[in-house]
Amino acid sequence: MRSSGGKGTQSNVIKGIVVVQAAAGSGLRESGNTAWRFDPGALQALARQSSTASRSELAQSIAFLFDRPAGELSPEARAVAYDILHAIVRDIEMATRQEIARRLAERPDAPHDLIRFLANDTIEVAFPVLAKSGVLDDADLIEVIRSRTHEHARAIAGRPTLSPSVTDALVATDAEDVIVETLKNPGAEFAAGTIVRLVEKSRHSRPLREPVLMRREMNPELALRMFLWVSTSLREHILRNYKFDRVAVNQLCDQIVAEEIENFARDGVGKHELSKKITTLIKNKGKITPEMLILALREGDVNTFISLFGRMSDLKAHVIDRFLFDPTGRGLAIACKACVTGKIAFVSLFSLAQKIRAEVDGVIKQRVAAAIDFYDALPQKDATDVMDEWRKGADYVGSIRVLTHRMQKLRH
Repeated sequence: MRSSGGKGTQSNVIKGIVVVQAAAGSGLRESGNTAWRFDPGALQALARQSSTASRSELAQSIAFLFDRPAGELSPEARAVAYDILHAIVRDIEMATRQEIARRLAERPDAPHDLIRFLANDTIEVAFPVLAKSGVLDDADLIEVIRSRTHEHARAIAGRPTLSPSVTDALVATDAEDVIVETLKNPGAEFAAGTIVRLVEKSRHSRPLREPVLMRREMNPELALRMFLWVSTSLREHILRNYKFDRVAVNQLCDQIVAEEIENFARDGVGKHELSKKITTLIKNKGKITPEMLILALREGDVNTFISLFGRMSDLKAHVIDRFLFDPTGRGLAIACKACVTGKIAFVSLFSLAQKIRAEVDGVIKQRVAAAIDFYDALPQKDATDVMDEWRKGADYVGSIRVLTHRMQKLRH
């Protein structure tokens, strides 16, 4: 035992919390070895001690009470304890305020004013209350978002549930990481107007694109709008998850062809820089992706494309070279279908390959349209079987001829 600073007062450390017991003036009296009962009058007298140390010790004692079984503290006594805590909380050290916030964060009976005070404290104190407390209402949360720090807003973004008005306030912070955190929160609800603003914001913010597209509030019209600026993999997601008619899909493919014709060799990063960029992408992604293949062909670097596709497919370089420059696109369609690169990647790769062949734009568009028809009709298993034949050294043209004949028979 050690002295707590008050005359005739002693304290025990129980589970790391100082619990004041007094023969002479504390608010708690011992009842058995571990059970306590509450003496509000004595506790109020102790609260009148003005030192920061005594107030911190008192606050810890009160906080400890909130962990006691419900029957050991009456509602009236608990209300008195909360009132005392609220009165002294401004004057206690931060470590104690942190402990109080942690203990009260998930208590539904915590006083609203006290929780609001803690929510507006420094983030070290406020975090558990902002992240968990159900006592805070939407108005409280919006006030904190607008008046406190970026870290306060981010803590709110991770709450189990968020109403549309709160998510709107979080989006209004314009802080990219706060918005991403909110979008990834399955308990967050977004108003239709907020989602529309986020779609437009994603045009110039790459980190927002995937989390926006994954929201349940998205609709085909907005997804189609985002198709203009998202990556190849996200375009594949859009085609897989939203039903568009054939005319709309063909228009999207025409758009991709036009983009690739325009983008071909535009950046001119150079072979060394391209190699460094792709090496970094592989390191970050952990695998070769369709975007890397497209990047290589956009720069006209056929050797890098062949190397990457060879690592992805286990095909010999001469086979890859053969299908890359096949004007029908059927070999590339088979390879892309077997490697599951996706339709969007196939359209981009074939358009770029034809551009490398120096074909005129009108010819490229005609060939892409015919190649897409073949790709769409091609069964996944047949593509995989032909790839296996190529790995074993089968004749490139002969394999495609047999496959095409079989597909034609199935149509009729």
